[in-house]
Amino acid sequence: PSSQYLKNTFDQLVTLSAGVANISKAMTRMYGALTVDNDQPDLIITTQAIYDAYETSLQANKRFAGSDDIANAGFDSLRFKGATVVVDSHVPAGQMYFLNTDYLDFKVHRDRNFTFEDFKRLEGSDNMQSRLFWMGQLVCTNPRMQGVLGGGPSDYA
Repeated sequence: PSSQYLKNTFDQLVTLSAGVANISKAMTRMYGALTVDNDQPDLIITTQAIYDAYETSLQANKRFAGSDDIANAGFDSLRFKGATVVVDSHVPAGQMYFLNTDYLDFKVHRDRNFTFEDFKRLEGSDNMQSRLFWMGQLVCTNPRMQGVLGGGPSDYA
């Protein structure tokens, strides 16, 4: 299915009046669309409202992720299939990001990896200053393996 189909499906399925269990249905469709053989999303980032709705839909089946990396960072997280589900306050309302981190890489410019210029005395002051330079970017080598669900609940009571 196309990503527009998945977005439209999510828009239609995720309504609080229809019940929060539909969130899992939309997540299953997106997860399936981003899965090729044994390659699938391993991180889902969402809002607190959607996280709460998803957690409620799990009821007695609730499982917290057992990753030491996540635990050491102070995060509570849930699992969806093979992916860790976490909350980020910077995710736009109603959205979930499905990421396959195998295809995300952080590139740093070799000439701007925290390089300093010489310290210089500030005019009319005893203070000195230097500038720190850094340049880099987050690179996605396989966008087809990343996805966004939109239109989810922006508030959950």
